[in-house]
Amino acid sequence: MKTLFSLFSVLLTVIFLTASCGSSESPVNSESETVSESPVYEGQAEIDAKIAERDDFTKWEPMNSLIYTHTDGSTRDASAFLNKQEEIVKLIVRYSDAKSGMYGERVFYVENEKKFASREIYYDNKSKTPVFIERFTVYDQKEKPIFSKERTAEYEIDLETAVFKMTKAKDCEIAEALQVLREEGPFETTFQGFASNGEMEFVIVGENQEIGYTSSVAVQHREGDIAKLMQNERKFVGVPLKVLFERIIDERGFEFQALLGLTIIPK
Repeated sequence: MKTLFSLFSVLLTVIFLTASCGSSESPVNSESETVSESPVYEGQAEIDAKIAERDDFTKWEPMNSLIYTHTDGSTRDASAFLNKQEEIVKLIVRYSDAKSGMYGERVFYVENEKKFASREIYYDNKSKTPVFIERFTVYDQKEKPIFSKERTAEYEIDLETAVFKMTKAKDCEIAEALQVLREEGPFETTFQGFASNGEMEFVIVGENQEIGYTSSVAVQHREGDIAKLMQNERKFVGVPLKVLFERIIDERGFEFQALLGLTIIPK
C-alpha cells in the first residue's frame, strides 16, 4: 500500500493543475551550433499550410491524457487533436523534470501516423547559461530529421521576436508523448490505492512500481467497480483499470480530474 506516496501524488497533481509555468528569469546565451541564418527548406509552403490547418483547433476532436506526477516531483501530460477517423493530426506533451529543472512542451504534427514536423519550446537548465529555446524540425517520410532551426531568449515571452537560425537537424522523440496519451509503459493505469486531501477522495492510478508516475482522480460516486476497490483495497493493488475522466473547474476556480467511470480490466 502506498498511503503516504498516494497522498503525496494527490498534492503534487493538484499543484500541477492549479499552477502555471510562467516565465523564468534566467540569463541568456545559447551554445547551439549555427550553420546558417537563412532558415528555408524544400516544400516549406506545403508544410506550413499543413501546420496552420492543424493549429486550427476548431477542426479537430480534442483528447486529453491524465496528468501524471512522478515520485521525484516530475510531471507529464499530453493532449491530442483527432480527425474524423480518430487519427492523431497533432500531439502535445508538457513536461517538467525535477532533477534537471528543465520544463517545456513538445508539439508534433502528424500525417498518416507519422510526424512530419515538430516544435519544442523549453527551458534549458543544462547549458552553462540557462536559456529558453524554441526549435522547429522537419522530417522526411521515414521520420528522419532533415531540417532544424532554433531561436533563444532570456525570457520565454521574448522568443516570439527572436530570430530563427538554422542548426544541425535534431530528432524530437515522439514515443514518450504517445505513451502518456495512450496510458502505456510508465503511464499505465493500474490501481494504486485511495487518498484524500480532506475535502475529496481520490483514486490513485499509475505504473505498478514503488517509484514511478501516478495520477489522482477525484471520486464522484461509489457504484460499480469503484465500490469493489474500496471494499478490498489491498487485494486490487496493481490491477489494470480503464479510467474515464474529465477536468473540472469548480465555483472556487479549483481545477481537478473528476472520475466519470472506472472499470477493472480482467487479467
